Amino acid sequence: MTQASRSRRVKRDATPTGQQNSVTTAIPIGTGPAGADDATATPRVDKPSWDESVKKDSVQLAKQISWLDFSDSASWKNLDPRGGLQVGTTFTKEISPGYVVTLTVKELKPFNSTEIYRKRVAGTATEGTYNPNAENGFLQSARDYGKTPPPSVTGAAQNQWTTIRDQGFNTQNRKTQLVYPKNSTNWGVKFDIEATYLGKRVAPTVVMADGEDANPGEFAIFTTNGSGWEYMGEWKKSSPAKEAYTVITKKMLDDEDVRLRGLLILKDKSVDWYKYLSPDTVTGGLGTQVSTKTVLTNGRFLS
Repeated sequence: MTQASRSRRVKRDATPTGQQNSVTTAIPIGTGPAGADDATATPRVDKPSWDESVKKDSVQLAKQISWLDFSDSASWKNLDPRGGLQVGTTFTKEISPGYVVTLTVKELKPFNSTEIYRKRVAGTATEGTYNPNAENGFLQSARDYGKTPPPSVTGAAQNQWTTIRDQGFNTQNRKTQLVYPKNSTNWGVKFDIEATYLGKRVAPTVVMADGEDANPGEFAIFTTNGSGWEYMGEWKKSSPAKEAYTVITKKMLDDEDVRLRGLLILKDKSVDWYKYLSPDTVTGGLGTQVSTKTVLTNGRFLS
């Protein structure tokens, strides 16, 4: 249902079903805070194999996905004056006969404002970087920080950087990428998602897709209060893959910092960026409510 401007992931059962989260919480699925069941150093599930994706037809899979589309002006209500999201913005659409989905923007805040981040930094030297009132905007190390008003979260068409466009997921110039249209930023959006079929409440399946290949200096975190994130597949940009994705680790980030003689993001000391990495360095949080960006020499989808 949504396509972020980076990797591919999906989330199911985002509404109450009475099911209990496994392992770490006793909160009914769909009722608690997003990410209450965070990833740990112990993988919840086995890492997927590359063969799992090879067997799948991306073109046929794409036909089963209805992307959040900013081109569909009739489905949007209460956008801000710039045409972007604001708290209270809604997207309502009948995506198949009798099946209606409604997304409502609840928050526009970066990850360091979340309860997940608060728990990750608790008791550490960077505990004070948790800020429940943090706002989307430029990194403090960015050239535009304090000079240029932060943009709105909005939609954009796929472009030359959108790897999945050429892997069977071409959305034909519709604005299906959820973006923050400036570089060197720290941002997030929280949706409440509801679905009905013939007027009765049902649990939706939410698909997240990272549109680009990744590098260790970029972070994307997908959270839910539904059942744990599942792997749908990944599709490589060019040469044949030999293995599934690699999870970004602290060492990889430090090595990139040395290689580039200082990553801009690490120069912003107001946030502990290492806490944006998944504690699960094998699967990146599959099976939990918090799944983080991986090094996508292959394009990846989650469910």
